[in-house]
Amino acid sequence: MAMESRNDTAQALAAAREALDRAEAAREAVLLRHIANGVQIASRTVFIDETVQIAPGAVILPGTILRGSTVIGPGCVIGPNALIEDSTVGAGTTVNASQVYASQIGPHNNIGPFTHVRAGTATDYGVHLGAYVETKNSRFARGNTVSHLTYIGDSDVGKYCNFGCGTVTCNYRLQHQPGGAGDGGGRRLHRRRQHRHPGRARRGPGHRTGPPGQRGGLGRPQDGGLHRQKTASGSRAGRAGLTRRRAPNIPQD
Repeated sequence: MAMESRNDTAQALAAAREALDRAEAAREAVLLRHIANGVQIASRTVFIDETVQIAPGAVILPGTILRGSTVIGPGCVIGPNALIEDSTVGAGTTVNASQVYASQIGPHNNIGPFTHVRAGTATDYGVHLGAYVETKNSRFARGNTVSHLTYIGDSDVGKYCNFGCGTVTCNYRLQHQPGGAGDGGGRRLHRRRQHRHPGRARRGPGHRTGPPGQRGGLGRPQDGGLHRQKTASGSRAGRAGLTRRRAPNIPQD
């Protein structure tokens, strides 16, 4: 009985080794095909699905995993240690030690390190999503900068906005509703970690938000909350051009 058990174990190990060898051979064949097509891959630690498309001139660094219907444009630098699944990455973009799922990354973007790009994210030309940034179901227009420690969800962001550390756009509604941010004109959108922009907040063009009395913020020092002002109609609108549609479960000011 003991002899039969050892034989079974040896046979199982031999079968597993053959399966692993076949998988490694198939993986290496994919790498060689891309290298022959002009893609720079200098490590066998890269994994690329058969269905992935990579343009000549792209660089794939060690530890990178490319899955599904991913398309990598020319001149991209992907990795090290990046995972991209079912996404398109535009020409000249860098994705460093980050994960991207079901998203459209524009040309000449700089993603990472340690960025989590969740499904539904779309970026235009020259967007930077930096360290410990998470995005979900959001659109970023040309030239946006989200440098670090920020969550942007269910948002539309206009051109050249700069999100400061700790900014959060969040959605407390029972149903998601669209919103957005207007063109920033290179201005800064800044919130402390405890402040949030509920539900796809809209930010008007060329404005900033921030804690009261602090450089880069808006509103008088005695102002509080979201630093908003009364409009002629009596409704409140952000000095940063911030407007939002409240859900019934959110009390009015």
